[in-house]
Amino acid sequence: MDECPGSITASIVLYKPDRVALSRVLESFSNSQSISVTVCVVDNSPSEQLRAIVEGYGFLYLSRPNNPGFGASHNHAFAKIACNSEYHFIANPDIRFKANDLATLISYMRGNSDVSLVVPKLTYPDGRMQYNRWLLPSPKNLFLRRFLGNTDFAKKADHQYELQFADDSKAMEAPSLAGSFMLVRSSMFRKINGFGEQFFMYMEDFDLTRRIGRCGKTVYCPSTTIVHEGPRGSYKTGKLLFLHIISAIKYFNKWGWFFDGERDAINRKTVSTLIAPQ
Repeated sequence: MDECPGSITASIVLYKPDRVALSRVLESFSNSQSISVTVCVVDNSPSEQLRAIVEGYGFLYLSRPNNPGFGASHNHAFAKIACNSEYHFIANPDIRFKANDLATLISYMRGNSDVSLVVPKLTYPDGRMQYNRWLLPSPKNLFLRRFLGNTDFAKKADHQYELQFADDSKAMEAPSLAGSFMLVRSSMFRKINGFGEQFFMYMEDFDLTRRIGRCGKTVYCPSTTIVHEGPRGSYKTGKLLFLHIISAIKYFNKWGWFFDGERDAINRKTVSTLIAPQ
């Protein structure tokens, strides 16, 4: 029988990660102040070369060389360690944070019982802001960002899609949140059965946020700032671009392509609430 060692848990999924970056995120969790976090690292790499690094920090290491995908591996970690968890962190292996950041996010969740999912402010290592909250995407949004991102037309569309008009100093509800770093109520994660495992990689965070948003609030909270390398792999290799396209097709097959009344209503409400300038 699996152990249930604590009320705060975290999962990290790896696939041939940069070892320096991995050490940074493990060090960040290890140095977290005032809260104890049980961390499970799922390694989808073909070998177990990273086992010693992970176990050296006292974290649970699970090898899954068959590589079932990002969401499926986070679900696997959650099932192993979070059977009595109250809150669960979902983290990429290329993030790092300060000693009190996890406690700050937990405090926010405990003070806002209607919030089921929260993400912090993200920055690149050089301090530039990295948008990790969006409206619900349409096929046009994703096409423009990926293939015409440098055009004025795409930049104008992104201004609204990324909620760039909103006040970044204040918490805001957003219907799509990035899976690079999330804090979710474990009860909600159980209720919706975690990530949709039909998404091998990409779009699983959009799907997760949308399903959670039907039951509770999904919030961007800038009181904590976390550094994310943000490699955007699908912009660099054809294989990852192909995986991104396949996941987008699955997402829009599920939620609707050009006719999605729920998306339109949620996006209008979000923009109206944030008082977008004309």
